[in-house]
Amino acid sequence: MLRNVIAPARDFTMIANSHIWDDDLSDSAFRLLVRALALSEARARRTTVTELAAGLTGGRITADRARRQLTNAGLLHCAKRRDAHGQLRTESLVSSVPL
Repeated sequence: MLRNVIAPARDFTMIANSHIWDDDLSDSAFRLLVRALALSEARARRTTVTELAAGLTGGRITADRARRQLTNAGLLHCAKRRDAHGQLRTESLVSSVPL
């Protein structure tokens, strides 16, 4: 028997039912999405997608595949920019709905 439980008032992440039931997203892609959405705004600015993917089992190939799936689903967007010192930086945007 299943029961619904109301989420606590703090320290939780809401995820859309469409992502839970999306069979096109692998478990690794789903975990990467949830980890990214669970970050506070301040922490998200300091954390890279690579750092989030480091905790996934399966290594770099699995992490790259998860990133590609999220990009194809319109949930992860990456742009490369040069900073003031001329270094190339990748800025990532993760959203809970396809953009």
